[in-house]
Amino acid sequence: MFNREDKKRKNDSWKLSQVRSNNSPRSEGKSFARLLSLAMLITSATLGSLLIMLTMKIIYSPSFAITEVVVRGNSRVAASQVIAAADIQIGASIFSVNRGAVANRISRNPWVRKAFVGREFPSRVVVQIREKIPQAILQNSDGFSLIDENGEIFKPQFVALNLKLPVLSGDYKTPTEDPALYAQTQELLTFLNQNSKVVGWEQISEINIHTTYGFSLFTDNGTIINLGFGDYEEKFCRLEKTLEKLGTADNRVFDLNFTGRVFIRERENNTVEPTKVAKRRGD
Repeated sequence: MFNREDKKRKNDSWKLSQVRSNNSPRSEGKSFARLLSLAMLITSATLGSLLIMLTMKIIYSPSFAITEVVVRGNSRVAASQVIAAADIQIGASIFSVNRGAVANRISRNPWVRKAFVGREFPSRVVVQIREKIPQAILQNSDGFSLIDENGEIFKPQFVALNLKLPVLSGDYKTPTEDPALYAQTQELLTFLNQNSKVVGWEQISEINIHTTYGFSLFTDNGTIINLGFGDYEEKFCRLEKTLEKLGTADNRVFDLNFTGRVFIRERENNTVEPTKVAKRRGD
């Protein structure tokens, strides 16, 4: 009897302590913290949703719909070609334009070295073009291509032969194919472009390249100048002095490959095309 009552008192005492423990200030603090965290989570989610809705409303607002695509910096490539390659939809949001992808599509045009795509708010997309600068026309077994300012070959859909550029024929090599010959070619092109006193850049119709004999120039007036390799400034000084005595260089062949001398002869057949003359000389 005593044991049962004693055990009951102990159980009642334990339950009472549990109730007091659950109603303690520490327990109430934890409950409040959980409610506060839940409230903050709900508030954050609500604000996030509102922010997303506001952003989408701005992005797709008619105020930011594309009304115009402008092309700048182009001279060889038509603006219509650039716009077609850009494939930007008029009326789409200006924020939806993937500028990198658009620039890559435009850069596939052989004339384009680099394309930059920007936004002019609220509704204009601007494409800035940096074109390749042709230095010469290359003639080979594939027909005609162009050589840019870096010595790289590129082939537009059409190569206009009225570009007032010399035609390179013979053994033209890119920097990777023959670095030494490429360097020699670039040196000559730079020299001729910057030193037009004796032979004007626009007078040169063809430059034939031979890995053994060097460079030969063909001019519009039928002159052939065999330069060989290197010392171009000294060779053209000799040629200038010779031309002062001759008065004219028309239909003559000048050989500057011999130190301190200029060998001159009349052209054998003035009706032969320069490219054929150059190829025959290189055989």
